[in-house]
Formats: sequence, C-alpha cells, structure tokens
Amino acid sequence: TNGCRSNIASGTAGGGTSPVDGASDVLPHVFDAFFSSPGRPNDVPAGDASQIPGPDQIYSLFGRWVFPESGFELYGEYARTEFPSSFRDLLEAPGHTQGYTLGFQWGLAMHEGRDAFRVQAEHTYLEGSTTFRDRPVGTYYTSRAVLQGYTNQGRVLGAAIGPGASSHWLALDYFGPSWEVGLFGERIRWNNDALWDVPIVYPQDHFCKHDVTVRGGIRGAASAPFGRFTASLSTGKRMNVFFAHFTQCGEFQDKTTFMDINNTTLELKYSLR
Repeated sequence: TNGCRSNIASGTAGGGTSPVDGASDVLPHVFDAFFSSPGRPNDVPAGDASQIPGPDQIYSLFGRWVFPESGFELYGEYARTEFPSSFRDLLEAPGHTQGYTLGFQWGLAMHEGRDAFRVQAEHTYLEGSTTFRDRPVGTYYTSRAVLQGYTNQGRVLGAAIGPGASSHWLALDYFGPSWEVGLFGERIRWNNDALWDVPIVYPQDHFCKHDVTVRGGIRGAASAPFGRFTASLSTGKRMNVFFAHFTQCGEFQDKTTFMDINNTTLELKYSLR
C-alpha cells in the first residue's frame, strides 16, 4: 500500500481549474485541462487589481517504485502551478512555482511472516520557490485569478499542511497477526510564504519568526470479526503561533512576546470489516 500522506494536487494529474457556482457548471469544464489555457496569472504582482476571476492551473506528476521482495517502496510527487512558457524558460528556471513530496516505507517480515516491522518517512515542500527574486511567485492553493483558490466548497484540495508550508514525517510500526503499535513524529512550518510578505524594518528578522509545530505520539490498531479499531495519541508544541513574535532577533529580542501553544490530540476510529 502506498504510504503517501501529502497529496499536493488531489484529484488531478494536471491542467486547468475553473470557478463554478454549482454541480451543474462542472460538465462544461471537464476538458478545460486539455483545451483551455489559463495564461500566466502569477506573472503579475499579488497586489495587482487588474485580475478578474477566471481559470487557473496546477500540474502534478506522481510516481512510485516498489520492490516486493525487499519490502521497500519509494514514491514522490512533483507539481507546478505555472506551466513553462517555453523550453528556454524551463531550462532557466526549472524550479519556478514547484512543490514536491518525497517519501519511502520499508517493511521487514519477522517470525516466519506472522509479524512485521515498518519504517516510514516523508518530506513535503510547498514554500515559495527561489525564483521570487526575479519574477512574481504565487502561493500554493491560492490564486490571483480564481478568488476561492484551489478549493471545493471552501475546502482546500491538496496537502493538509496548507499553503506555503513544509513538513517532515517519521514513523516506526510493529505489526502482529491482528494488531499493530507504533511511534511517529512530525514537524510542520506553517504559512511561510505569508511570513515573508510581512514588512519588517530589518529583513533579517524574519528568520526568528517562523510558525512551527513539532509533535510526536503513539498509535495502534486492533482487528476483530466485527470491525477494526485504531487510536493515536500525540502531544507537541506550536512555536510562535500565527507569527505572534515580531521584535528583533538575537540578543535584542523580547522573549515575552513569544506565544507557544502546547497541544495534545487523541484520535479514535472504528471501521467495519
């Protein structure tokens, strides 16, 4: 089973997205990805008011490489929100508007196949590309053309970490005949594109203002004839939530302005066989 946790472009292999008012408007836009060009809406600054609601685009390519005899799987997804304008543009700035996920999982059978051990790891990066130095760069799941962004009824279609973020995930699990137990850890840097848009007197002071979550926990599951139970318990800290700290960095920073929030989450699930 593929272990991907962060699908960048859920529900699409690439192409255009168009705003619609209801289900009845979907059918006329089915082939927009192939026959309709949205242009390059990200080529204008974010504050440009000349843009009007219209089509947008997000392209992604997903692949996985599986080695059944070794119990190993490698997978990845690469996406862009702007198609290269030419082959030269691709060579000059291949990383423009890119986002990606790279992960693997490895399982080892034990006790003649009755038990198993698994390692999972994944990295997702949706922060703004370095091409912001010479051209406008949009933020993932937001849009200068589609006012609602890459959404369905107000809900973002894509990675759970959201716009302009990055994450790391690591998990270790042990599987028995009808049960499993494991440990996991995660780091998320939230909304980092928004941080760099905030005007600050000293630009270097952005470096101590990131909004970061670090958490870890345990998880487990058990199967029975009437269904399957899963549970997880995690605890962690969200540091400088919503960029609350905005004084200078280094020895002059006012540590009383930091706002860190501790969070504990218990998740219980039940599913029928």
